[in-house]
Amino acid sequence: MLTRLILVSFITFAFKPGLSTQNRLLIISLDGFSHDYLKTHTLPTINRFRNEGVQATQGMRPTYVTMTFPNHISIATGSRDEGQWSDPKVEPIWITATKQKKNTAVLFWPASNNDFHGIRPVIYNWMYSDTISFREK
Repeated sequence: MLTRLILVSFITFAFKPGLSTQNRLLIISLDGFSHDYLKTHTLPTINRFRNEGVQATQGMRPTYVTMTFPNHISIATGSRDEGQWSDPKVEPIWITATKQKKNTAVLFWPASNNDFHGIRPVIYNWMYSDTISFREK
């Protein structure tokens, strides 16, 4: 396997536009995924997402702490502040969507197992663990 898939979905995703009239969002993070893998490997599922959806063509600007968890928290909250771990006002996107009565699901995303003022996504994994095999995920 090229890398470990960390997260799958915030809001239910449909490939074909005609399947639903609702806007949907799917964020996939591939930790350690090299920029050239899209050119050097055959990745049919990822290519399907790219061809039938949208993508961040310029990638993301990492936080000062170049580690997985702080960067993933920044993606989820939109905050680049190092204080985001403890600021009770900075909520992740899945909490904002849940408060708006949207169906949300978060799988294997750092900090997704934490509630936010008693609110959790509709579907979430209760604990991120390195011991869960890639196949089980």
